[in-house]
Amino acid sequence: MLWGYANGIFPMAVAADDPELHWFDPVERGILPVGGVHISRSMRRDLRQSGWRATLNGDFAGTVRGCASRADTWINAPLFGLYQELHAMGRAHSLEIRDGNQVVGGIFGLTIG
Repeated sequence: MLWGYANGIFPMAVAADDPELHWFDPVERGILPVGGVHISRSMRRDLRQSGWRATLNGDFAGTVRGCASRADTWINAPLFGLYQELHAMGRAHSLEIRDGNQVVGGIFGLTIG
């Protein structure tokens, strides 16, 4: 899976109940560069006043489950297991946004290299 991500392809299931994984090579993809986000002063002020806080790897499994919790999802049980293994190896991470103790959003991904 790490090789696939490093080469721009990634596994997906057709649906949550589909036990198979298929490799996808999309024409366009999103990449979040580290340190490449500009936050305006007003946005920083609003975030400070919101009561939200971010945690890293505070609930990896819950974040992946939250991303999969929708009518149409590409995350099936085998893929969930692979992400869990990669997290245990230190190669998959989650960022959770919390309002108090409640998770209100999040994202997960892999580190390559």
